[in-house]
Amino acid sequence: MPAFSQPIFDMQRVFRVVLDAMSRPARLCRLPVFPQSVPDGLSPVLADLALTLCDGESPLWLSPGLRKDETTTWLRFHCGCPIVEEADKAAFALVADASELPPLSAFAQGVPAYPDRSATVLLAGLAFDAGTRFRGSGPGICGESTFTCTLPEDFAERWRENASGFPLGVDMLLCGADGVAGLPRTTRLERLPQESASCM
Repeated sequence: MPAFSQPIFDMQRVFRVVLDAMSRPARLCRLPVFPQSVPDGLSPVLADLALTLCDGESPLWLSPGLRKDETTTWLRFHCGCPIVEEADKAAFALVADASELPPLSAFAQGVPAYPDRSATVLLAGLAFDAGTRFRGSGPGICGESTFTCTLPEDFAERWRENASGFPLGVDMLLCGADGVAGLPRTTRLERLPQESASCM
């Protein structure tokens, strides 16, 4: 049984949302459709993105909370992707929650001639109505954008380190309960005091 009820159409719809999220960063984009069933521990949003982005030519790394037989079997069957043990060998990384996020330098950074050979990290377990306040700026953002997210409080510092080797570095998709926010390496982040600004 396919994971999506209309696989080609549904993947196209999800992919359009991903493109929108990456072209207009730091803004939550709601996903229009979810798989019919997913293994325990794999969020519907992560499953959505894996089905849409991963294939037999995109090695996948899983954080410890996702390394379960049911999950790896589901991903291999529906996506056909090889699952790797070393984070720096992965084209995509699925991370169950922020507590399992390794240093971003652990992932493939690309090389000067091919910066696009870096990893895209999909981080789940986030909420966009609580947590730390951030200000985002850079390409795709008109002026600046403020948002709340349950990312670690030191995430802005981690992100600056990721951007320090530009054009190398990872890109990220931040996954909430029913949507995703893009964070390309070109986006600048600043942590804001808790009392300021508005929601995504």
